[in-house]
Amino acid sequence: KRRQALPLGIRQITPTLHSRINDSTDRQDTAYTAGHLIRHHLIDRLHGGTEAGTFLRDWIAGRRPEGVAPGIAGIIDRNARAAVVLDGFHHRLLKESKRTPFPAAELNRAAAAAPC
Repeated sequence: KRRQALPLGIRQITPTLHSRINDSTDRQDTAYTAGHLIRHHLIDRLHGGTEAGTFLRDWIAGRRPEGVAPGIAGIIDRNARAAVVLDGFHHRLLKESKRTPFPAAELNRAAAAAPC
């Protein structure tokens, strides 16, 4: 039986795999966007020279600078864990192996641990 060629060599994928790809992409996009917002826009003035990853780990552990506006603190509270997970993933991807698996389970745990 002759196989139908797909444009540009794209292979068909199962609906289950398609769903997993979409879920991973959504998780990564959300975590990346929130992490970028926190690292490059919200904590620039808060971290006092501390490396951003260290600042976020300290924040998660409850060591927080005084005077942070409640709205900003809430955004950091909800997204710091996922930002740390994704930062670790990006570091391993760039420094250790291009085959580093996406940390979907870790991002799920980070999201579940975040305050609402």
